Amino acid sequence: DYSREAGAVDRIEAQGNVRVVQEGREARSARATLYNLEQRIVLSGGATLRQGQNTLQGETLTIFLQENRSVVTGDKEGDRVKAVINPRGILETPPK
Repeated sequence: DYSREAGAVDRIEAQGNVRVVQEGREARSARATLYNLEQRIVLSGGATLRQGQNTLQGETLTIFLQENRSVVTGDKEGDRVKAVINPRGILETPPK
């Protein structure tokens, strides 16, 4: 979608085997929506985030592009997310 007010693309949607790569991180899901003006990406449909040897999995993953942070949630309240954190993987992740 194009925002005439902002003079820029406001939203982009993708479906299928979606892959997002950003600064040493890779996210995958069935669907993704980029909210350009808010600088965030929402991935849904079995989202996975990998950074080095670390992995987060959940139904929905929100990436806040300017804040260098992500939030993973289950598909309904009380659902768990899966996190595999390798302390060595943290050290091997390239710095910004």
